[in-house]
Amino acid sequence: MLEQLVVLAGKYVGAILSHISKEEMDRITKTLKILTFVMMVVIIAASLTYSFNVIWFVIGMIIGTFLLLEYFFLGIISVSMIITGADSMLMSSIMFVFGIPFGSLQFHQKNYIMFFINTALFFLPYLLIFLGWDLMSLGAGGIAGIMIRRLKKRDYF
Repeated sequence: MLEQLVVLAGKYVGAILSHISKEEMDRITKTLKILTFVMMVVIIAASLTYSFNVIWFVIGMIIGTFLLLEYFFLGIISVSMIITGADSMLMSSIMFVFGIPFGSLQFHQKNYIMFFINTALFFLPYLLIFLGWDLMSLGAGGIAGIMIRRLKKRDYF
């Protein structure tokens, strides 16, 4: 459970860094967006090495295209790590690093409501623990769907 809290800590560390370095944020926004994109690719690749199901991945991509809720899908991946007994320290570290630029960007854009909604939605998938379903591919597909939608909007580059 401690590893899952580390995932959220990355977003808050990013928000603190954004608050401390307000004047630098305008200059490095593009770099942070690219870093966020790269970390999403790493999260997808790492998730799919633990568990891959084509059907759940495609469903996740479809849902992720419409729901731009990164931390909801990260919560699904975290729950799946608990259910499958996967090495959660590695994935939590990767998601922590993702959270730093993501939290910095979200806080810098003064999107405070979505900042806290994402935090709440991270814990929503923990209700799935009782079902015992491995939905890591769904989470990875959701992240992939978000990436596709943001690439279409040219949000990263």
